[in-house]
Amino acid sequence: MHRHLLLVFTVAGSLALAGACGSVSTQQDGGMDRTAMGGSGGAVGTAGTSGTAGTTGAAGTTGAAGTTGSGGATGSGGSAAGSGGAAGAGGTAGTGGSAGRGGGGGAGGSAGSAGSAGSGGSAGSAGSGGAGTGGAAGSIGGRGGAAGAGTGGSAGVTGTGGTGGTAGAGGTAPVVYALTVIRAGTGIGTVTSAPAGINCGATCVSNFNAGTMVTLTAAPETTSTFGGWAGGGCTGTAATCVVTLSAATSVMATFTIKSYAVTVTPAGAGTGTVTSAPAGISCGATCSASFNLNTVVTLTATAASGSNFQGWSGSGCSGTGTCVITVTAAAGVTATFAAGPAPLLRYAFDGNGTNTGSVAGYPLTLNGTVTFPAGKVGQAAQFATGAYGVVQGSARAVLGAYPQYTLSFWVNATAPNTSNAFLDFNNRSTAPYGGIQLSYFSNTQYSMCAATTSNSFLGGSCGLHPAPAIGAWHHVIIRYAGTGTGAGQGAPVDVYYDDVLAYTQANDTANDPVFNQGIRDTLNIGTGGVTLDDLRVYNSVFTVANQCTQIIGGAWNGSVCTLP
Repeated sequence: MHRHLLLVFTVAGSLALAGACGSVSTQQDGGMDRTAMGGSGGAVGTAGTSGTAGTTGAAGTTGAAGTTGSGGATGSGGSAAGSGGAAGAGGTAGTGGSAGRGGGGGAGGSAGSAGSAGSGGSAGSAGSGGAGTGGAAGSIGGRGGAAGAGTGGSAGVTGTGGTGGTAGAGGTAPVVYALTVIRAGTGIGTVTSAPAGINCGATCVSNFNAGTMVTLTAAPETTSTFGGWAGGGCTGTAATCVVTLSAATSVMATFTIKSYAVTVTPAGAGTGTVTSAPAGISCGATCSASFNLNTVVTLTATAASGSNFQGWSGSGCSGTGTCVITVTAAAGVTATFAAGPAPLLRYAFDGNGTNTGSVAGYPLTLNGTVTFPAGKVGQAAQFATGAYGVVQGSARAVLGAYPQYTLSFWVNATAPNTSNAFLDFNNRSTAPYGGIQLSYFSNTQYSMCAATTSNSFLGGSCGLHPAPAIGAWHHVIIRYAGTGTGAGQGAPVDVYYDDVLAYTQANDTANDPVFNQGIRDTLNIGTGGVTLDDLRVYNSVFTVANQCTQIIGGAWNGSVCTLP
């Protein structure tokens, strides 16, 4: 704003400074100055007191005019107006009111202008005080009136701060949806995503922006296969699946543990069934089933009436016990059943001496060093020097109960012990005696002692006979076809090598039985340098053809047995 400076001279000749832009008022009467006539001039009006700093922002009040003095000279104007109130914070100071003039009734000082609003919300400045009024002129002929004290102008009101700007609005948040992968099935595998976020296994849920195309990839472990997708628009067994997210979505990935078929093939002239544990195979009817990887499958063969189980072959199975397969690939097993009865006792020697015949309770106890190398049928028992096996109770309870017997075994000798028998049912110490004892007399000869219940040897002594060649597997059958267990009901003893009759040892003249319930109740087998396999004891005798097919497991062409 423009600032104007007004100079006012008092009666005494002093200079008073009035507020900027205040007006000076001179009383007039009929166009003439009213001057004292005949009386002394009125005293100079006292200058108005300075206005106190007003409260912020309000305009100063106009000073009242002085009353007219008695006829004296015009009183001088009041002193300068009080200074304006201090400026409010941040605002520009309001302009002060001007001073009133002495003498005549001075016009009140103009109000201080209100402080303008400070920028950015600061307070307005204080308005300056209004000027005090001058003393009134003295009335004619009278005393000069005292100068009225001008009232100081009030301070200007503080300007209101400017309103702050409105905060800018933030950006719009994107819409996201959860993608969930569910793994199912018996197998093991992982599912990963592109873009990254899902690695299931560990992290199977992740959020993606709406509209994102997420590619899921399934990776089965080596023990499993990928079975397929379901949900989220995904199907089939391809390794990848693409999901476009428009809502929360779930996708199922199925992994299946690998499985392999186990197949049983029945063979032989006999009949029987093979079952599995876990269930799946029941052959007869169902001879193949699939099992999960690393499942332990136990196969059990049961011969039908009139047949006997000859043993297993294939997939590491042998002998006549159970066949145990750990499934790591497809497996095939042959189960051979022969026509004819099952053996009373059978010792397969496949790593142990367990009895697998039809009469239980006659375990084989092995003594000394016995190892189990590959045999003719599965594993075999190889006896070191001083080693042997004992079957408790077999001669008395089994061999003495029937009139006929067939003893069958495979033998492979390298340097056989000639001092001890390798097959002994003999009892020569206690009546009623009897039994058979077979040993190597030399590498090329057997010695066989056969006694009757009357304690006489068949042939009068222990006969010597040619032995099968050492260093190879040979099948030996001892067949006794008695008519009963009483006196006079005996029979000769026939010995076969590889299903060919090697010799016959006739009974004594009394024709007494060789086996009866008084025979020593132990069966001793094995000696140093001899390896035995698949020992069987039958309570019947067989034709040569049946011995070939049912006992040995060979092929009969009508006259010759071809060994397995």
